Amino acid sequence: MKSSAHCLKIFISISIGIWGIAGCGPRTPSSTSEKERPNFSQIIPPDRVVVSDTLISAGKKTYTQACHACHGGDGMGMPAMQPALVGSERLSNDPYYVIEWVLRGSAMLRGQRSEWPVIMPGHKHLSDQELAAIISYVRAEFGKGASPVSPEMVKLVRDSL
Repeated sequence: MKSSAHCLKIFISISIGIWGIAGCGPRTPSSTSEKERPNFSQIIPPDRVVVSDTLISAGKKTYTQACHACHGGDGMGMPAMQPALVGSERLSNDPYYVIEWVLRGSAMLRGQRSEWPVIMPGHKHLSDQELAAIISYVRAEFGKGASPVSPEMVKLVRDSL
């Protein structure tokens, strides 16, 4: 009789294989949308995006509810499940990509292979305010102090999808 650890190992291997066959994977930031991406700096100058401590606190709470299980409280991810947010260049550099990723989840991968076997759900059900809070928290906490995201920025991306 096989041990439960051996069975789990086989299950994970099969799951990863199926995931690879499905062709999911990361996309380059330049291909995140067929529609033209809004230029945030022309519409909302970065120095005009102000995020309060209340918004960051709300973002931390929402992160704990929606993201903690896979990305961890420290943003280091879960080995062989989900990537670390800490040190992610995409998280700290491109707010459009991050907003789109959180809205669409792994669905934005469109046929490219992923190294991460667990599918991230999209969070379109969250309001622009809630998404701005969570993304601003994550970018500040795990994205090397990257600039915050405003609800207006989230709305622009949501409308472009």
